[in-house]
Amino acid sequence: GLAVPRVTSAALAALLPLCSAPTAAEALLGAGLLSRLAVLVPRHAESAGHCRPGYDAAGERSPMHACWCSALMIASAALAALPQAVACAWLPQAAEFAYAFGGRLGAAIAGEHTSLAGVLEQRAALRFFAQIRRIGGLEVPRLDLWDSLTGGLNSLSRAVLLSPAALQAAMPPVSRSERARGARSAGGAPVPHALTPRPIDGDATMADVAMDYGGAGGAESSGNNASMSDTLYSAELRGVLEGSLSSLLPVLPLPLARHEAIEGALIACVHALRLATCARAAHGPGRGPLEAAAKQCLALTAAREISEKLEGRSHLRAALDGAAARGQDENELRRRMGEHTAALFDLPDQLLAWVASVSGEPADRETLQRLGDYVFETLRPCALHAAKSG
Repeated sequence: GLAVPRVTSAALAALLPLCSAPTAAEALLGAGLLSRLAVLVPRHAESAGHCRPGYDAAGERSPMHACWCSALMIASAALAALPQAVACAWLPQAAEFAYAFGGRLGAAIAGEHTSLAGVLEQRAALRFFAQIRRIGGLEVPRLDLWDSLTGGLNSLSRAVLLSPAALQAAMPPVSRSERARGARSAGGAPVPHALTPRPIDGDATMADVAMDYGGAGGAESSGNNASMSDTLYSAELRGVLEGSLSSLLPVLPLPLARHEAIEGALIACVHALRLATCARAAHGPGRGPLEAAAKQCLALTAAREISEKLEGRSHLRAALDGAAARGQDENELRRRMGEHTAALFDLPDQLLAWVASVSGEPADRETLQRLGDYVFETLRPCALHAAKSG
């Protein structure tokens, strides 16, 4: 493969902090930052022959892969530094950058969950896509990454729920430094190597996966206690995965918010909040973004339910016109309209019950209270307004 000159790596490392300053970010974008980055980065992932994607033949992190991740981080940092009204002027440049790496960007968003390099790439890709969505909205011409988002959401939700040992077995440390972190507990003490996580069936549900690590209905102290404790490496993995989940949910459009996918994401978010540790916080998003992601799951579900009930009620109301002439039972149509209205009135209670059902035991009372407040203060007025409208 092509070698990355050391001056390129050094230049990329220096650009990242500069891009966080709005003045510098605007100047760099004005000078064609994203077009220049596209020249430095290969269009496709490295060919087969490496031990794992993102690593070289010796098992160390590939400079070309690191260059690609750095380019994504620089691009997203520069766009994020600017207000939406200013950043939108650079949408064509950002879109061209995305078009240049369409296939690779889609694969990165979907997630290559076999190594730390893969999850770092996914996080960088999702942060860049979040900026595209922020400044370009739902429609960015010729950029179709929705299938990748759906795949990424499902894989992230499952990965976040894995026990530390199962997670480290699924994405084993590759490089020398990763292996060293994998042999130390989150507190820095040596850990035994005989961790034997229970294999996860490919057909397992989200609740089944959570049970393996004290999730919904599980008990964290069950099974092999060593497998229930994070190593420095698994804590880093989990922190990156949780950060990616927090980045993906806010950019997920309503048509993709299918109930099964959103339920899995909510379970993962609540699970992550309940088991948050200082070791993970060093690499993860922190409680704020995770809580915001859980609220987004509730908001997407509420929006979908409200939309469906209003649409159904509208169709029934339209059917009332001329129902008698068509031989339809008007009372039956009105009864069904009433069911849709009643469902809207009941929606806040249904959401609260849903949160309680996915939280498991022991429940994080603070998280449950905050999510309950969000349902009552933000989503309940929307549902009641929809119920009373028309």
